Amino acid sequence: MGDLINLIAAPISETSAQVGTLCVLVLTGLDVMAGCLSAHLHNEFSSHKLRDGLIRKMQNILLMCGALFADVALLGGLQLPFSPCYLALCTAFIVMEIKSLLEIWNADHPEVSGTLEHVFGVDDSEHD
Repeated sequence: MGDLINLIAAPISETSAQVGTLCVLVLTGLDVMAGCLSAHLHNEFSSHKLRDGLIRKMQNILLMCGALFADVALLGGLQLPFSPCYLALCTAFIVMEIKSLLEIWNADHPEVSGTLEHVFGVDDSEHD
């Protein structure tokens, strides 16, 4: 039983996986807080939008759990054309959360919106 626990814990015991997990969770929290503040700033707070956003965030975390399971399977001998799944997914979510934070900031600061759109390809019309 101890070997199974060690196999399951192995992908997340790496420092890079721990840092990736922490970054995703912190950026996700910051995105939720920034979205709430922006909605309050524009008097557009909607519990429906908040609930939908939180459901999407939970889906992302479930996908991370699935990637962690795939990495456990890789350590157990499964042959896939890519490895590791978990860190690649963490990286994608980090980029996604940073882009979302930039979209919120862009929508709240129209005086510099052209600069962000030009440099990062951020468009505030994409953000709900």
